[in-house]
Amino acid sequence: MTLYHGDLRKRKKSGGRKRPYRKWRRFESSGTRADTSVGEAVRASVKARGGNVKVKLLKGRHANVHDASGKT
Repeated sequence: MTLYHGDLRKRKKSGGRKRPYRKWRRFESSGTRADTSVGEAVRASVKARGGNVKVKLLKGRHANVHDASGKT
């Protein structure tokens, strides 16, 4: 599921509603989550804005683990 990163629907400083003056644009939404799991490395290429390419890791052999107590 994609996530919208624009601010068309925020409220004004006075608390009133902002009316959107246009529809959402594709560049204002994020891609789908990678949901990386443990296994042999599998990567997927995703087209990004400006002709760039992003690489998502779908499976990896190592994981960084963090615990709120500070002990890993």
